[in-house]
Amino acid sequence: MNGLLRGDLGFDGLVITDALDMGAITTAYTQSKTAVLAIQAGVDLLLKPQDLDEMHQALVDAVKNGQLSESRIEESVRRVLRVKLENGAL
Repeated sequence: MNGLLRGDLGFDGLVITDALDMGAITTAYTQSKTAVLAIQAGVDLLLKPQDLDEMHQALVDAVKNGQLSESRIEESVRRVLRVKLENGAL
């Protein structure tokens, strides 16, 4: 996402995963690893996690241990808020 989609193509819109509760990716990776890898790759929103609390804690831990930066999280927050504002959801 970061290289081709955002870098080469200049896309700055919202990137959302497919429904994570379907198990396609989570059969190969834990919920925690899935969350961190997806955000590192440039995803903004994790759709329908099987365990929201586990994924949330994994992201908090990843920021605390330096795997993810706060600025990376803030990028996604800005994109989500921008879409909400554009669609009258705020």
